[in-house]
Amino acid sequence: MARRGRRPVPWVIAGAALLASLAMVLVVLLGGDEGPTEVWRAESGGNGGELDLALWAHDGVVTRVGPTAAEDVTGYDAADGTVLWETPAPVGTYGPCAASEHTNAEGVGAVLHHSGEAEGCTVVTVIDTHDGEVLWSRDLSGLGPSPVDDTVTATVGEATLTVNLSPANAAASFQRFDLASGEPLPALAPVADGDCDHGWTPLSIDHADERVVTLATCEGPSGEPLTPPRFANHVHDTATGEHLWSRDMADANEAIADVRYGEPGAPLIVVESGHLVAYTETGEALWRLATDGQGLSERAVADGVLIAEQLDDTSEPVVFEGYAVDSGERMWRGEFPPLTSFLGADDADGVALLGSYHYQRGEGGQLTLTWLDLADGTGSDIGTVPFPLERGLIASSAAIDADRLYLGGPLEPEVRLRAFAR
Repeated sequence: MARRGRRPVPWVIAGAALLASLAMVLVVLLGGDEGPTEVWRAESGGNGGELDLALWAHDGVVTRVGPTAAEDVTGYDAADGTVLWETPAPVGTYGPCAASEHTNAEGVGAVLHHSGEAEGCTVVTVIDTHDGEVLWSRDLSGLGPSPVDDTVTATVGEATLTVNLSPANAAASFQRFDLASGEPLPALAPVADGDCDHGWTPLSIDHADERVVTLATCEGPSGEPLTPPRFANHVHDTATGEHLWSRDMADANEAIADVRYGEPGAPLIVVESGHLVAYTETGEALWRLATDGQGLSERAVADGVLIAEQLDDTSEPVVFEGYAVDSGERMWRGEFPPLTSFLGADDADGVALLGSYHYQRGEGGQLTLTWLDLADGTGSDIGTVPFPLERGLIASSAAIDADRLYLGGPLEPEVRLRAFAR
């Protein structure tokens, strides 16, 4: 699930019980007409003010993946913040450096750690968030260019883990593994194309939950690219590697930048040269958004709506737009204050969570949380919470379930995980 918002409300802490043995603080709020009600607050994870890499909420457990300074991945009881389990970094590594954006439907997530020897972000660990069990761990050193922080992406599917070690989506840095065993999976199936007798050379690659998209160029008889060159996007099934369909591209400038895929049968959203393009399961183009200026960046697909953010370097209001996934029709457009960040989407309730940072003299940094209605783009504030920006920019450390929203971020000298009633 994802996240949301309504309007500022100073809250009053009427009582607080410190449960030191459980490494958390349960906050009881009585009354107060402003702000979201804080239900509990976890003790600092010892990460020295650095923001968390990921926050996952699944089946009554909130999993916190801290940065380098916090070597453990920690699971909390979603109801009261009790520490349920702690999973240390694999032997010979130090600190997480990347994580999957979310778990799969079974609550399995992936965390990458710094390798102690190569000092790259290369050791992947697959964790069952119900109890913190490590299903398997593997060092990916030597499988591609040595990656650094903020360049590795991992996606956990139903039966497959895909990892991209390259910030440039280099095909050589893309790996697939069996989720249960950790065994490497065979290469993607070759593309049979009578018009490309000598095969395709992959140029870039990206992955969604159940789909892999590769931009490739057709080789000539000598192994060099054809003249004039020919390019195509090839779509494969993530789990089996089966080639599903291909589509010719005009040139390499249409290289894929991102891929988003929802439920089986839903359109595949591909970012091609700043354009958002939707394809059917058989590769037919449903629609293509011609964007102006710096274009649009997709943020999520939820409740049949593609949520996109206009890219702009100015400090003007942040603009989010909603498009019908099946038609590409723009349903709404909303303007929000500068320094507003997208924190996630809740498909079940048809809302997204936005966080707007502002500084108020005497009170410091504040984060106003807003629910964005995906049906019409209207926003309703849920309240303002302390969030000192000097400890880092707003990160994706937010999650929700049916009862609460969870926010990881700077508070006092440390990063704290806080739970708020919805």
